[in-house]
Amino acid sequence: MEYPTRWANEFVRELLWQAGRWQQSALEIDTMDAFLSGRIAGVGRIKCRMNYRHLFELTKFIPATYHQINTDAESWAAPALFLAWDRRHMAGNIFSVAPTDLIKSSVAEEDYKLLGLTETEFAALAVPVAAEYAGVGGIARFKVITKSVSVGGAAAKSPGSGRPTPSLDPADLSWLTAAGVEGAVERQIRQRLAQKRDQILAAKLKALYDHQCMACGTKLLMGLSPKRFYVEAAHIKPLGKPHDGPDIPANMIVLCPNHHLQFDRGVITVRMKGGVPVFVSRIAGDPINGKPILLHPKHPLDPAHVHWHHAYFLKLPRS
Repeated sequence: MEYPTRWANEFVRELLWQAGRWQQSALEIDTMDAFLSGRIAGVGRIKCRMNYRHLFELTKFIPATYHQINTDAESWAAPALFLAWDRRHMAGNIFSVAPTDLIKSSVAEEDYKLLGLTETEFAALAVPVAAEYAGVGGIARFKVITKSVSVGGAAAKSPGSGRPTPSLDPADLSWLTAAGVEGAVERQIRQRLAQKRDQILAAKLKALYDHQCMACGTKLLMGLSPKRFYVEAAHIKPLGKPHDGPDIPANMIVLCPNHHLQFDRGVITVRMKGGVPVFVSRIAGDPINGKPILLHPKHPLDPAHVHWHHAYFLKLPRS
């Protein structure tokens, strides 16, 4: 009973995880029943399958538009890894809190599959999380009272063969809270990964343009009930080092994933023409080349950032 849901981990690693992503087809009832029939007997198999599928339904992964599931692991990986490392320490499976040992244990247990990430993506995400875990001392962060306590005027040792009584001070449990794990660890992730954006600001900007790409007009439907659309907020002057672009609407445009990638690589860029920003494409015959960017009155762009993007990529090779 050390791992009471081991079957779920096996299901992810052996069936759900294929070709570098979780595959929606593995969650079909017949497929799950075939997998569970050799692991769980009786009505328990049906209950496990229904409960497991229900989790994916709650998170809108099924039914889904795409065959491959994006788990958005960056938003929940930190507390998940803290919990996994805690359990392995308490079970005696790992003894060190050195970040390299923590990551090595996670790779050996294939945690990246459980998170729905490739091993390369996991390596980038896990480094700052492991550093935070080591920084708070692993399970040693749960401080205990080591002195005797007085009961009824007499000194009495804590129950349990003289072992110390765990402290109930809420401050000692701060690393179990969202403000602890997710707040501190995500600050590290924002700094060391791709500078996590202000999601509220980006969401408002996307809504302002009705979730349509400003380059091609694509409005990508990604959910039916309720209807949800996918588009991305692209920074004209990139955030973070070495460019240090600001995370403000005047430095952002709304693009579909394809044009966002081309924009970040300089395949398409922007410039000012007669006081109006226009798209510039290096692709021969591209219909968006020279297309004016139709801005909402509440969303002016900073011409300095527009000029920076165009000038920066003109200096790069066109290959």
